[in-house]
Amino acid sequence: MKKIKYSSGLLCLLLLFAAGRSVAQAKVVLNDNAFVVLGNGARLVIDNPATNALQTSGAGGNIVSEGETNLVQWNIGTNTGTYVVPFTTVPAAQGGDEVKIPLQVNITGAGTGSGGINFATYKTDNLNEPYASDVTNMYSTLIGGDGSLYAIDRFWIIDAGSYSTKPTVSMSFGYDDGTDESGGSNVFSEPSLRAQRFNTTYGGWEGLLYGSDNSGANTVSAVNTAGSDFYRTWTLVSLSAPLPVSLTTFTGECDGQTLHFRWTTASELENKEFTLQKSNDGDTWSTVVVIPGAGTSTVMRNYDYATSSDGGTAYYRLQQTDESGRSTYSTVISAGCGAAGSVSILNANGQGLLRFNQAPGVYQVQLIDLGGRVVRNQQIEVKDAMATYVLQSNGLPANLYLVNCSSPVRSVSGKVLLGQ
Repeated sequence: MKKIKYSSGLLCLLLLFAAGRSVAQAKVVLNDNAFVVLGNGARLVIDNPATNALQTSGAGGNIVSEGETNLVQWNIGTNTGTYVVPFTTVPAAQGGDEVKIPLQVNITGAGTGSGGINFATYKTDNLNEPYASDVTNMYSTLIGGDGSLYAIDRFWIIDAGSYSTKPTVSMSFGYDDGTDESGGSNVFSEPSLRAQRFNTTYGGWEGLLYGSDNSGANTVSAVNTAGSDFYRTWTLVSLSAPLPVSLTTFTGECDGQTLHFRWTTASELENKEFTLQKSNDGDTWSTVVVIPGAGTSTVMRNYDYATSSDGGTAYYRLQQTDESGRSTYSTVISAGCGAAGSVSILNANGQGLLRFNQAPGVYQVQLIDLGGRVVRNQQIEVKDAMATYVLQSNGLPANLYLVNCSSPVRSVSGKVLLGQ
């Protein structure tokens, strides 16, 4: 890669646009709101490991990355101290909102080897696309599904992969609290923001959240990470999603002509109530009953509601509402006593079961772990009028799994506790 060296350490305005272009500097000073705009895979290389090798003065300065490969490469080596990259969003002259979002990395324990850290950040759309190259999903263990709307619309790349042993760090993320990145369809409150990293070892966002939010300063700071856990891709997510309930099961089963709805929660946070809803077409829903929630609970709780069945198959779901009035929904199940064409996902006697009631056909069955990875994917053929299929857990770690069971004419999803 060709390096272009500038003799002066003072950059007033520099536009980098050639693909693969690299600029090497021993010291960079950005003065009076000057901009360094990186694009098309450009790289600003700072060979000086001192913490003041990149600094701002006067009215400050700005580095615009807005791309995973538009990098600041700081060859820090075995030094320690606080390193600040003065990232800014797209300049107003280019149609952006020009918000300063500095990234601060305090190295408290030196890395080993002649390494450095690559820094980049970029805005995404409301579904956090395009993903960073090592990110495969936005699955959230907090809500049991896609968590894009509970995350800010931006990724940060902090890549210390060139070290033989990565440094120990404490980081601070500046963020844009405007509607462009925090608003739109996103559903989180700013004080709830925490940092979260994508763990490439198992291919998912860890359930660990880091740091604390300062809404006045628009920062999430005290993000403390050991070298062994220093993964490269980060974002900011909501500490408590609008569904603060861990729903492990939701089933509808018959006892004669009585239809029993049962659901279990592993935990609840400010849960006001559950509303059991019914639909004959999957589009229009009516209320069957409202059941009070447990408020805040950290123990497993079982719910049971019984009602007379009219014999026909219908669709059912749970609406969960928290104390602030926010609501979200469970997966949809089909049920009906004596009715043909129903499939249920059950937890019974420590096993996960698929129960088919006059629903013959070929089904695709997937088991998905908390990281969003498909760990089982197979077809089963149902021929009997009443059939039960045991979900195999051989070799799987004991944990909660999402089950998707689908055929050309019906589908059902639910959660089961499996593993050994």
